[in-house]
Amino acid sequence: MDVVVENHRPAIIVEQRHRYRVERIQDTWIIDDEWWRDPISRQYFQVVLEDGGMRTIFHDRVADSWFAQAY
Repeated sequence: MDVVVENHRPAIIVEQRHRYRVERIQDTWIIDDEWWRDPISRQYFQVVLEDGGMRTIFHDRVADSWFAQAY
């Protein structure tokens, strides 16, 4: 998954050759945990896409990579 970032926020999600424009960010939160093992530092975004669909994605700040949160 690739994410185009504008103003430090996800603007476009690219998955399997499809582009989804982020209409708005519903919520955001940060998790920093497990410093005693491999550190976890993630910034989560619950986004509303232009088609009305909702998705939770996160930026792994340690690996500098984006992922979709599976529920």
